[in-house]
Amino acid sequence: MSKTKWAVFYAAVISIDILQIILDLFVVGVAINRAIDIAVAILLPFCLHLCGISMTDPKKLLTVLGAGTLEMFPGIDALPLWTLDLVVIQAMSKGKEVFEKVTPVTVQHMTKIASVANNMRKPLNKDGVRLPRKDTGDDEIAAAFSSRDTI
Repeated sequence: MSKTKWAVFYAAVISIDILQIILDLFVVGVAINRAIDIAVAILLPFCLHLCGISMTDPKKLLTVLGAGTLEMFPGIDALPLWTLDLVVIQAMSKGKEVFEKVTPVTVQHMTKIASVANNMRKPLNKDGVRLPRKDTGDDEIAAAFSSRDTI
């Protein structure tokens, strides 16, 4: 789905959340908020599905049902749960799109890069003791220091 469509959805749910916060200040708002919540719980997944977001995924449906259920509790309904719900649905959708773009060639390249990076990080120490270099004559220097008399 395009960024413009996502922006329209965000504008709608943010407006709904702000309206619900304002309505919570009035006694009549409690009844109106319930009607708004039921309408949004039905229309949001339907409109997302019409715009190309597959709402057949149980996780996405559970987020809508969870937000709708939490919106029914007085006090909690003042939180911007519909906006949070849309953020979660967008994250799930974008994650699935990125995952579907990964090809076997991409996986091979990623595996190759990981193996090269893994080989670059060879430890300098073995069992907490630094191993001497073979080409620098560290053994002779170490022997000279160990045979030196201490004061």
